[in-house]
Amino acid sequence: MNSASHTEARRAVARHTGGDAADVRPLGGGDVAVARLGDGRDVVAKRGAGPGATAAEGAGLRWLADTGTVPVPHVHGWDEDWLVLDHVASGGPTREARRPSAGSWRRCIAAARRPSAARRPAARPTRGSA
Repeated sequence: MNSASHTEARRAVARHTGGDAADVRPLGGGDVAVARLGDGRDVVAKRGAGPGATAAEGAGLRWLADTGTVPVPHVHGWDEDWLVLDHVASGGPTREARRPSAGSWRRCIAAARRPSAARRPAARPTRGSA
């Protein structure tokens, strides 16, 4: 991540969280950064891969969160260039995630197929500032 992207990531974090980033550091390759907020929480700022990419990812994550079937990081917001979401610490899957029961898979599929899921606005992403 170059210094211009570093500065842009810091600004995106401030826009979408309402707080200043005390520390911003690269995460993996490309324009992805982890930022430490003043209250100690970590968030991720990701530059979109092209037009509409941040809106699609942000809206899709919010749609999944609304189903209540799978845990996803909280989306703080997005704009045309950046998506900001909670950082998820690396680690192994839980015991339940390693061996999900047939019942848990059925519940996830059923929740995604409910009529209310089809009415969610994920197909029409808009600006995502929280």
